[in-house]
Amino acid sequence: MKPIRNLDELTLTPHVAGTRYAAQFAQLGPLIGARKLGCRFNVIPPGKAAWPFHSHLVNEELVVVLSGRGTLRFGSERLPLRAGDVVGLPPGGAVPFLHRHRRHEETYVILSGRGEMQIDGEIIALHPGSVVCIKPDGERCWRNTSVEPMHYLVIQAEVDSLEKATIEDGFMSSQTVRWPA
Repeated sequence: MKPIRNLDELTLTPHVAGTRYAAQFAQLGPLIGARKLGCRFNVIPPGKAAWPFHSHLVNEELVVVLSGRGTLRFGSERLPLRAGDVVGLPPGGAVPFLHRHRRHEETYVILSGRGEMQIDGEIIALHPGSVVCIKPDGERCWRNTSVEPMHYLVIQAEVDSLEKATIEDGFMSSQTVRWPA
């Protein structure tokens, strides 16, 4: 694999969500052999936004505007962008939109950092060891309120898919336990 790709050689994948959001993109990292660097080339049509307003809890982003003009929503500000602008977006933000799921419940296990989760209008403090389970129809969003990254696991499963408790589902094996000495 050669570590060089030209942007005019990329196969772009379309992304459309409703009438407001549209883009074409290609993941560059894997194409140039990068294993730890996330890098994506995006093309946004005139009058469209690529994705809803959002931020990342752990990953920071670097945006380089190659051509055109646009607007960056950064917190409560709207900043003009033009060709040649380089933008740094730090981690530690929030999921700024409420969302629900159709069929999956989610269980969050906070491993490090601190934050807050909003579920159906109620604010819950998050800290290492917090475990929060949310049914599909619970409106949710969360944010990192600390200066360190917030690491968490999220487990999704179809709601009520566990038909029996493990005590009812499990059974003894005929094998003997053998631990190393």
